Amino acid sequence: MADALLSLATDLLKQLGSIAVQQAQQEINLIVGVDEEIEKLSNSFKIVQAMLNDAEERQWTEAAVKLWLDQLRDMYYMMDDVLDKWNTARIKSKIQKEEERAVTNNNPAALKKKVPCSFFPSLSCCFRQVDNLSLRHEIGHKIENLKQTLDNILKDKVTYGFDLTRHSYVEVERTTTTSFVDVSDIIGRDDYRDELLSNLLGVGSQEERNPRVISLVGMGGIGKTTLSQLAYNHLEVIAKFQKRMWVCVSDPFDQCTVAKAIIQEASPGHESLNNITEFETLWVKFML
Repeated sequence: MADALLSLATDLLKQLGSIAVQQAQQEINLIVGVDEEIEKLSNSFKIVQAMLNDAEERQWTEAAVKLWLDQLRDMYYMMDDVLDKWNTARIKSKIQKEEERAVTNNNPAALKKKVPCSFFPSLSCCFRQVDNLSLRHEIGHKIENLKQTLDNILKDKVTYGFDLTRHSYVEVERTTTTSFVDVSDIIGRDDYRDELLSNLLGVGSQEERNPRVISLVGMGGIGKTTLSQLAYNHLEVIAKFQKRMWVCVSDPFDQCTVAKAIIQEASPGHESLNNITEFETLWVKFML
């Protein structure tokens, strides 16, 4: 009986040992392969960004698409966080190495006193960008989780008519926008619009005569343009401001073009726009 139990225990230990070795190998592969996975994640990040840029208009008119895009947008932010954390660690590692190199050059004896940071020098030496084993392990697992979640989200891309294969990384010129918006097509953005109007117009003691500058910041596809159009065409804004101007800023930014557009909006048909000397005078006043 004892021999049978001992044999069974031995077999179990062998199985557990085999599982432990496999898990250890997986963890090592995960740590060593982070550099390649980061590059893949960066490419996926660009594709997701391109999809979000294409979807700005559709999310306002198709409720189902909006729900899917919300999931994709959350994934975008999580991918951005991982890439940002990795880049920060890479920069810190580079600075640390430069500082150590400077110390070594000034004091060669310091090199002999240096204590190895890892029991696995063969692993740490092969890392090209970040030597922190703990961070590489953390980033590796985060990327694995992101890949699984992203795969689940992208399974529905065909359902909503998005094609990843047609996206490229070529920069395209920004589309010129207008102030027109069909309010009847907009779904569920009243709260954001009201918050923007409150900041723009001021309420009670917050109301001032001085002009307010409000920036809508965010990645492409979250609806900044549509939100601006809703506020621009709101009755309270029309009643508040004697003059409203919608000017589309070019990308790349051109100060002269923007200045001309503002002058044209303020004084339609202004002859100075066709006169280089007079326009330069107006340009100087505009910049002051």
